[in-house]
Amino acid sequence: DDTMEVLLNCERSGEKSSQAEAVLPDRNLIKPNYYCKARQFGMDYSKLLNIEILPNDNFSWKILAAVFNETGRTSEALDANQTAVALSPQDAKAHSNLVITLQDLGRLNDAEASYTRAIALKPDYAEAINNLGNTLRALGRIDEAVANFARAIALKPDFAEAYVNLGIVIKNVKFNSSNLVTFVHT
Repeated sequence: DDTMEVLLNCERSGEKSSQAEAVLPDRNLIKPNYYCKARQFGMDYSKLLNIEILPNDNFSWKILAAVFNETGRTSEALDANQTAVALSPQDAKAHSNLVITLQDLGRLNDAEASYTRAIALKPDYAEAINNLGNTLRALGRIDEAVANFARAIALKPDFAEAYVNLGIVIKNVKFNSSNLVTFVHT
């Protein structure tokens, strides 16, 4: 589900914005540039999404959560992400999106649990595996972080971000011989 990857190209203070755009052929409720216009005029974007008409539409809740995250409305983003997960508990991307908000709230243990659920649903989800590595690194669980970066690289050999994250860990952490050997053999 790459719906959250679609980018909105609108002008805002002379700079390009890269927010989730809802200009998708089957999603006509969300019109081009509504997000930018809403921010520009301080409008409540949830009204533009017409969320009351689509209370059971996972996609609308994911978009709304992304907008709330971007605009610093973290508690509302959390509610919207949790609704998206509740509506589609088998949607790995919804669980992964929830993590962004949980991390913003400093709830790293909950973020780890959400990434773990996303990966259980989609075991080849290299991006979530890499991001779980970052969460584990933030929790001080370096060996597990290294294992996740290595797994992400194994799944997606051209995944530059996972290589960078692995390099950061190797550069900043003194490895003992056992965890270095474990990494080399993964």
